[in-house]
Amino acid sequence: MIERVGIVSIASVAILYRKTNPGEVFLDIKTPGYPLTAFVGMICPIGGNWIGDQAQADLNPLATWRREFEEEFTITTKVASLAETRLLGDDPKEEFYTTPRNLIIPSRTDLIDFTLLKHNLPLRAEPFGDFLVTVPKSVLDRNAPENRRPGYTALHPYWLVEVFEDEWRALVALHQKFGNLSCESQSVITSLPQIIAEGQLTCCGHDVVMREFFQQMGCANAEGYPMLEGITFEHRGMPLDSYDKYRAEYDITRTPFFNENK
Repeated sequence: MIERVGIVSIASVAILYRKTNPGEVFLDIKTPGYPLTAFVGMICPIGGNWIGDQAQADLNPLATWRREFEEEFTITTKVASLAETRLLGDDPKEEFYTTPRNLIIPSRTDLIDFTLLKHNLPLRAEPFGDFLVTVPKSVLDRNAPENRRPGYTALHPYWLVEVFEDEWRALVALHQKFGNLSCESQSVITSLPQIIAEGQLTCCGHDVVMREFFQQMGCANAEGYPMLEGITFEHRGMPLDSYDKYRAEYDITRTPFFNENK
């Protein structure tokens, strides 16, 4: 019998990129209040964890990513909960929070563009790979003397979402008008040259996959992508089509079904 790999959780994320120029991407930035304070200010692909009551209906990581995108992508002010981070073992100071945005009433055109993006983009997600990431406590302790969370190993299924040119223009216009399109982080539209020029770091080990994405897309200078030292990655193949298969291969500490884990 093959021994299952121990992981704390599965977090499904996606890189949204401009089809006509894959060097331009739509990501999140971890904002103050994020429990792993060592990662505050760092960029991150959009997505979230297979955890919590809402995740019980997720059949696979693609369903998790689509649910997370549905929950997070917004042009209005929404109250977000930190319950998920508590389930992962963090101890946030607040229970609920709202992310900053320009308080503007959406026009009819805004609502149409936003609704089309929210509907169409998740349908276009293509698998990129499963990556096992190990983040040691020494990384979590950097610039975070209050950190009490131990290091962890997690699995990240990654997806790629190409954004057509008319959609990209609509996405940029909405982002400029409302200032933020995420209820859980600060959304950002950036590019590989800008990331390199600013030395923008990427949280949670996602930098390995971001660099690989840009390399596969043939982006110039992709090898110069800023890397966060101390985190290790292992490519584990392509995403599986059911969480039953993941539970057969991995010993997952945190899932939507805590009682079954005990």
